[in-house]
Amino acid sequence: MLKLPVLKVIPYVALSVVAFLCGYLIGITPKSQMRVSKANIGQLDNNGDGRIDTEFNYHEDLLTGGRYDRNFDGEWDYWEWYANGQIQRAEADNNFDRKVDSWLSHKHGNIVESRHDLDNNGKADSISSYRHGIILLSVGRPNGLESNAWVEFFREGSLWKELRDRNGDGLLDWLVEYDWFGSTVIQEEITPPIEPGRAIP
Repeated sequence: MLKLPVLKVIPYVALSVVAFLCGYLIGITPKSQMRVSKANIGQLDNNGDGRIDTEFNYHEDLLTGGRYDRNFDGEWDYWEWYANGQIQRAEADNNFDRKVDSWLSHKHGNIVESRHDLDNNGKADSISSYRHGIILLSVGRPNGLESNAWVEFFREGSLWKELRDRNGDGLLDWLVEYDWFGSTVIQEEITPPIEPGRAIP
């Protein structure tokens, strides 16, 4: 089952943004000491180890960007870019090897697409689509291939069906369906196999 690293980073980043804005607006800094420079940069030490792990850039009280050290190793591993105070895109290093492996696009403040490098070679292997910030569909295109090696369908943010090419012939030949608890309820061969382009409505 495909794991989507973006779903793990959003809560931490969102909480950091809220913590910064609270400190900036009302002058308090829960759990950490915020530093604000004349260069319009806000900084937070979220775990109290004396090192900055969250940094925001802003202009005229609007955020323009941010970067985060989520595992507190002293290296930035999540970056955000804003326009008119709303996030436009983000990049992440989810395996903390100092290389970006996820690229996220946003519209009206919500994520609309994410791309993930699953084999750490710098090329996206999966593309996920979202509506109102909730994942709908994920397709696997290893190393940028035009053909889909797998297609995953989501219902209210939970994986419920996936189609896969198990023998590498370019056709989707395996079906798996899940219940609301993530347990497999159907697992069977697709006969005849489906062309990847026909798998997505």
